[in-house]
Amino acid sequence: MRRSDISKTTDQALCLLLTLGGQGPMSTTDLSRAAGMNRTVVHRLLKTLHGRGFVRRDGDAFGLGPVIVALADRVEPGLRRNAVPVLKRMAAQTGETVTLALLDGMEVVVAEQALGERHFVRIQNTLGSRHALHIGASGR
Repeated sequence: MRRSDISKTTDQALCLLLTLGGQGPMSTTDLSRAAGMNRTVVHRLLKTLHGRGFVRRDGDAFGLGPVIVALADRVEPGLRRNAVPVLKRMAAQTGETVTLALLDGMEVVVAEQALGERHFVRIQNTLGSRHALHIGASGR
């Protein structure tokens, strides 16, 4: 996609959401530095995102808001709903954590998981986390 085909403002807002998702709650100043954007632009975008529930404010810090959770719940709901019993059964049989990952370009995104109970130390993924296809078993 050519740069001229995208909305700069939308791209900037999405960049803020991705930065908050990756680094956690941040002040406007820290977020503007992390995203490489003008502080005034970040402040204006955060006001809009906050008004729509995409970010929440806790003192001086902004973090992802409840709308993000609601949207995430709507990603592949049928697949995820049908996969949960299978994931749980597999985790119970093997004692290992079992993950449903969705392909997104050259990355996989964790959509669901059932935690294994056999080991004291276990793998637990963050739903929505992503990694390159060549990293971990899900890409294989």
